[in-house]
Amino acid sequence: MKIKLNDVNGWIEGTSCVVTALAALSDETPQTIASLLSDVVADNGGYVEPLVTSAFNRKHWEEALGRLGFEYLIVGDCAASDLRNAETIEDFLRSEMPSTARLVFCKRADHSDAHVFVVFGDRLVDVYTRGRAADIDSLSLPSEFDDFLVACIYEVKVSLGSRRRL
Repeated sequence: MKIKLNDVNGWIEGTSCVVTALAALSDETPQTIASLLSDVVADNGGYVEPLVTSAFNRKHWEEALGRLGFEYLIVGDCAASDLRNAETIEDFLRSEMPSTARLVFCKRADHSDAHVFVVFGDRLVDVYTRGRAADIDSLSLPSEFDDFLVACIYEVKVSLGSRRRL
């Protein structure tokens, strides 16, 4: 299996950023990803209704990445304890993009909200692209994302010898 950034098949308004990002990486539907995330939550003693909530935390989607056959390396401070020197999403997108798939984890400076999106090369998939793989150069970041800061980056690759466990 090779990673490529896909349009999300079956993306609908209201799909969470986590579900959108994982669906774009894996080429699974949002329904499959939401069900997988709900299973991960249940396996860890919790309960969420698939496609009803976006209450998935990093622990949940980190485990989901493994079940999808991926491994990752974290670059940065995901705890976001000190965001004083963190880039905005817009600044991050203007920097040179490596040829690896990246899940980009962002927080507001006051820690009131978090957001994740996926980039690969010069393309991005997010909720504001409506689940479509869009060229970064042609994007205009919606104002509601202006105050998000990049806390950390997950460099994602296929885990050799790993099988998907959906």
